[in-house]
Amino acid sequence: MAEDGSVITPERTPVLQLVNEKFWPNNHTHVLRGRAHFSTHFLYLGLSEVDISPYITGAAQPKITQENMNRIPFFSGPQSLHEDFNQRVEPIIRQSQLLQRQIQNLRSTRDLLLPRLLSGQIDVEALPDLSAEGQGSCLN
Repeated sequence: MAEDGSVITPERTPVLQLVNEKFWPNNHTHVLRGRAHFSTHFLYLGLSEVDISPYITGAAQPKITQENMNRIPFFSGPQSLHEDFNQRVEPIIRQSQLLQRQIQNLRSTRDLLLPRLLSGQIDVEALPDLSAEGQGSCLN
């Protein structure tokens, strides 16, 4: 969760980033992690819907202190509900993260190939026609 600067979205929710790999946060970041039956995914999804404007201080530069962050009310249900939530949501979030990585790879590939195609460095006529075999056509 962003600590100062850009801490709030236009929808008045906190600026959050769900991290699944190694990362290096700076001193302008609150690093939150779930514990016990409150998963990090539950915490992330729950906070992404909270209006944090009452918890922000600072006129020139918005800031959310740890003390104010700890004042944000948060739902606490029975452990079985959280466990069920975690079992259902974790695969969905992991699939979403996988798809985001695939999208980024496809964008990088497009950005690499498109200039070469437009400049003629890659001959489109020399490429195999996969649509004739029904293997790659978007029109089938």
